Order: sequence, then structure tokens, then C-alpha cells
Amino acid sequence: MLNTKAAVLLLVAITALIASRAETFRSPKPRSISFRIVAIAEPIGRSSFSPNRDALLVSMIDETNRSVSAKVVFQYMGYEDPLPTGLLDYDLVHTFKAVRDPSCDETWHSFSTKTTIGPHDTLVISESVRYTARSPHPDISAEEVLPCYVTQRQGYKGSRRVAVTQMEVSKVERK
Repeated sequence: MLNTKAAVLLLVAITALIASRAETFRSPKPRSISFRIVAIAEPIGRSSFSPNRDALLVSMIDETNRSVSAKVVFQYMGYEDPLPTGLLDYDLVHTFKAVRDPSCDETWHSFSTKTTIGPHDTLVISESVRYTARSPHPDISAEEVLPCYVTQRQGYKGSRRVAVTQMEVSKVERK
């Protein structure tokens, strides 16, 4: 009798623990984000067997209409088309459903540079992004961590042409 009560108590405790931990393992819900594409990172070779991705530096528009630098990863399979080049226009504000993924956060320096081996086995660090904005120097410190959002073609909700204000141009040109 005592063993049965202990077993039931243990089973209840384990069930409660699993239920409390289940929240931790749930996938985050996608949310709508709006942004301008500032730059696209040098693409990684395309694969037909695993997911491909385009990494974008974006200027996200938050709830208070403030601009925040972030990274957006656009995922697609080998049989799908990558992000259309027509969307790589700084004058367009895009809306996507995306999931915040802290595991792909990275610094601006890491995002914007690549390291290769040059002549005589020297390390060569070069810029690895292509800019869509009017000026190629965003005002981001090298160590600033870019929050990462992941999206796919199905997450695309639309784009609208929004003229860049003089204030935004000055902010970009100041960099």
C-alpha cells in the first residue's frame, strides 16, 4: 500500500514537472514584423538537400515607429526561389510573419565581414555585405548584437513603397 502511494505521488510529481517544462519547449509563435532591407550578406552556396538562407540586415520599424537594426534570415528549400531581388529595395517597407530566434543573433562585425586565407597564409578580412540603402555605412557599432528573426516565403504579407524621409537619409549618410 505504501509503495503504491509513493508510486502515485512520484507519478504526479513527474507529470507536474513535465507540464511545467512543456512551456519551455514550445515553438514561439510567429509575429508580424515590418522592416526596410539595408544590406544582404554574401550568400552561402545553394543546396538542394538542406534549407538555404539569405541573411539580411534590416531596419525594423517597432511599435513606436523607431528604427532598430536587426538580422532577418529568409529560409527556402532548394526547389524554391530565393528572396526576389525586387524586394532588395530600401524604399520598400516589407511585412513578414517571423519567429524571434536568439540562437542566430550575431554581432554586426560577424555579420558584415568574412575571413579568408590570403597569400602566404595570411588572414584577409573583407566586407561581405551588399547594401541597398543610399549610403553603405549603417550607424552600428562592430560589437552591437543584431537580434535575429527567421521567416520563409509563406510568411510574406506584403510590401509598400514608403518614401525615405530626409531625416532617415541623414541618419544613414552620417555613418
